[in-house]
Amino acid sequence: MSVSWSGHTLFHKYLMVVFNIEWSLSCFLGMYQCLRAGWHLRCGARGVMSVGLFHTAASDHSTSRGHRICNYFWPAMDDMGRVMAQPKGVISVLHGHGTYLCFQYLKLDSVGRLPVYEGFAVCGIDSQGAGRSEGLRAYTASFKDLVDDVITHNEMVVSCGLPGFKPQAPRFVMGCSMGGCLALMATLEKAGLFAGCILLAPMLSLEKLRQRGVNRVLAPVGALVSAMLPTLPVAATTRNTLTGNTRARNAMEFLRVTSSLMQPGGMEAVTVPLLIFHGCKDTMCDIDGSK
Repeated sequence: MSVSWSGHTLFHKYLMVVFNIEWSLSCFLGMYQCLRAGWHLRCGARGVMSVGLFHTAASDHSTSRGHRICNYFWPAMDDMGRVMAQPKGVISVLHGHGTYLCFQYLKLDSVGRLPVYEGFAVCGIDSQGAGRSEGLRAYTASFKDLVDDVITHNEMVVSCGLPGFKPQAPRFVMGCSMGGCLALMATLEKAGLFAGCILLAPMLSLEKLRQRGVNRVLAPVGALVSAMLPTLPVAATTRNTLTGNTRARNAMEFLRVTSSLMQPGGMEAVTVPLLIFHGCKDTMCDIDGSK
């Protein structure tokens, strides 16, 4: 039986060949970029169990509350794409409320990109209830739980012995918005853990937000709502389909922590170099806290 190929069929075959070649090249380039992007690490009770190269994948550690927290590691790379054995330092990055690490530092230009190409190794976590970490979405029963997770993560960076994350390298912490408050609280909680602290529009004061709209009505009864309906979304920030309103317990914890920082002597205990960036027209985190 003879088979004849029409012009339409030949053109279709040609398109399929071109598509397959393009798809193969895309896969190859994607794998190459993944190899350059970050280490995949699994840590257990005995240290590093297995190490491979994947894009932004990382290990988990379990909290005392039973949640698994996702940890990320990006080793510093030299011009040849090799892991630098002696980076300038290690920077732990922390994200804001209602978002997650890779969104905050890989997708948003407003807070800057990861400084992995400047000779620094970078690590970080998705906070409880954010990103790949377990827990109710954007909820925490206590702000101290989030601080403890940051400290545990950074202590694990030293103990795991991951290539490119030498224990002797100076460690810094950098946080955006709520992550800025976390960075400062972790620095105060664990003296000597960080050699410096960088805050990007940090959540250090919420007084102006407290007085905005419905928040003025909710604030006086906030403690009662937090105790009875802690996960109820109540505090209005701005119309945002991504994050929604802040839950009652979170709102009260944020107000409690920021109020304590603004008390006389609240920040005097910071002994490491502190660098703060804050826009004067910030409508969420009060710039008075940074001043």
